[in-house]
Amino acid sequence: MKTAVRTSKATTCLLAIYVIGINVWLFLAHAGDSLSDKGGGTVLGKFVYDTFSNPINAYTFVLAVFTILLAGAAFFQLLEMRKSSAVAILNAKTAYETLVVTNRPWISVDIGVVGDFVFTQQNEVRVAFEFTLKNVGSSPAANVEVDAKLISFLGDVRPIQKEIADKNRSRPGQLGHSGITIFPGEVVVQRYSLPISWEEIEAFNQKFAEDTDGILKPFWLRPILVGCVDYKFTFAEGHRQTGFILNLYHVAQTNPHGTFVFELAQGTFPANTLQLRRDFMAVPPD
Repeated sequence: MKTAVRTSKATTCLLAIYVIGINVWLFLAHAGDSLSDKGGGTVLGKFVYDTFSNPINAYTFVLAVFTILLAGAAFFQLLEMRKSSAVAILNAKTAYETLVVTNRPWISVDIGVVGDFVFTQQNEVRVAFEFTLKNVGSSPAANVEVDAKLISFLGDVRPIQKEIADKNRSRPGQLGHSGITIFPGEVVVQRYSLPISWEEIEAFNQKFAEDTDGILKPFWLRPILVGCVDYKFTFAEGHRQTGFILNLYHVAQTNPHGTFVFELAQGTFPANTLQLRRDFMAVPPD
């Protein structure tokens, strides 16, 4: 309908140009007779007389004028056609995006602590976590994988999360190549025991000492769980991810609000004293 309206406008424009051109021709012809006086009068009068007193000159002049006008009308029509094409492309893109949003999978993740915070004989800290994945969308999620790291860090963790996310986006994209498939409404539970190595513990404490002008606490950690759940659509390219950044706290009778400071000298922290608290700087799911 919009294309028809634009075509009608272009046709009307051409007719208007034609009528205006005829009237301009008649006016100039009459002006030539009155202004020229066969060699007298103004320069404009002589030009008009010389042009329109000779039929061939008049025809050539009018043809040139109409050619310019028609070229302008054609250019106008081309602009309208380009606008129509742009609108059609935008409508198609909007329809596709609506289809994706309506029919896509969405993976939510709920994470809990299921193991003690322990310092092992391998000189590393380990904590076990349980990841509950649920597809709350409308189609299967393919190649679903959890990629999580337990780190000790002070500062903005988002660059670390972005590094994990980018690594997963580079995974091969063939359906079924890796991970699992989760169907709409399905819940999958996975457990991972994640470490913080002794090298990481030393590096964290060394940096803390440097940042605090040599004030070194007994060896301690600030554990943060960071990562993403990576998955694919079955009907579109690309990776989709649900990211998370969670601070690990421990609570005690002497400190019911909890703290993120874990001093290794205190030994094991039981699982029932550990809590994960969301960091709202985490990258939102896409």
